[in-house]
Amino acid sequence: MSSWGLTDEQRQCRPWGIEPQLLAPQKTITDPIHGEVFVTELERRIIDTRSFQRLRRIRQLGTAHLVYPAATNSRFSHALGALRAAQDILNVVLDQRNTKGHVPDIFDQWNHEARGDKNVYNERVGRAVVLCRLGALLHDIGHVPFGHTLEDDLRLLVPHDENEERFTYYWNEILKTAKIELDEELVKYLKVLVLSGTGSADALPRDLRFVKDPIGNTICADLLDYLPRDHYFSGLPAQLGSASLTARTCEKPTSASIGRASRCACSGTTAIASTLSLSFTSISNTATSSTSGYSITMQRLPPTSCWANWYPHGTVHWQTR
Repeated sequence: MSSWGLTDEQRQCRPWGIEPQLLAPQKTITDPIHGEVFVTELERRIIDTRSFQRLRRIRQLGTAHLVYPAATNSRFSHALGALRAAQDILNVVLDQRNTKGHVPDIFDQWNHEARGDKNVYNERVGRAVVLCRLGALLHDIGHVPFGHTLEDDLRLLVPHDENEERFTYYWNEILKTAKIELDEELVKYLKVLVLSGTGSADALPRDLRFVKDPIGNTICADLLDYLPRDHYFSGLPAQLGSASLTARTCEKPTSASIGRASRCACSGTTAIASTLSLSFTSISNTATSSTSGYSITMQRLPPTSCWANWYPHGTVHWQTR
């Protein structure tokens, strides 16, 4: 899978009616968490708008820098990191089909339904990838300074993931400044993904509902970026990142080792287990998070001997419920 999202063949299929040149690789941005973030021409135009650039001036951690002086990372860098993390998830899901532990998923279903027509299959994959990447890039577009304090704690403002008026204002400015025209259906689905607090996931067509998972579910691009990023800039000794997406076939750990992991008091284990709310069994050794119609499953490797540096590993796939 291309780091920029689409292969040449998929770009030529014009997913969502977007011209191939807008989906072509345009820029590589250096990032301390992911190394590099790969941006297409369409994404670059969105990033260069005033509505998106304002995220540079919104701190991800609010006033935490008053306690941790280096915790000044912005929602701008987080949005770029979420874009990269979303693509990493998509790559693992698509690439697992070529591993020994391959699990049939929705992409196999699409391939079967295409009846050998690569253009049909590539166009469907392209639509999902474009929607997922843009959804990850724009998931915090409605944030304001000290947003969680003003919206969630003090309840003075409508939450950013429910504020349709705010989304419409910023989105219209993006379209005007970036000089782009996008399919109305694509914009409708992007709005569903960004305004995730409205509980309107059912507005997505059934074959695209899984796109919500890598953007904002239990195991998602949002979390896989902000956890390592916030810990990195605050200096706190815990992280979770691409290690959780290593696709490989592995030996199942024993129930005893799982028990030790769940009881371990160190931050490297407890924080991850409680944050992700994963439940493991000694029989299947899988953690599952689901939304309407699809489930995302992460299979885990044996824990390491050093619990403070313990990470989940394994394979991720989507399948119809």
